[in-house]
Amino acid sequence: MTTRISTKGIAMSTTEQATATVESASFDSAIPILRMFDERKAREFYLDFLGFSVEFEHRFEADLPLYLGISRNGLHLHLSEHHGDACPGAAVFIPTRNIEQLRDELIGKQYG
Repeated sequence: MTTRISTKGIAMSTTEQATATVESASFDSAIPILRMFDERKAREFYLDFLGFSVEFEHRFEADLPLYLGISRNGLHLHLSEHHGDACPGAAVFIPTRNIEQLRDELIGKQYG
């Protein structure tokens, strides 16, 4: 979808003014930020149990909160220890194909 823009005040020929368009904004996908309170437990759950891989890790200093990017099969999540990031108890809906296969994989791990 394209949207015509006003070219008033811009030096353009009449033909350029008539055909000037801008592409509408588009979005790829959202990346949820989830709060974590215990790095060890978060890694155990998201990496070991759910099978995510670490994309990146960031701390401003060694003793400051961790901001962690993880992914699995095209799904990206960010996990944060920062006080103001995310909200405990938030919900995220993730459409999933072949969910039965994922269910069987997770049951086989006998988490908890």
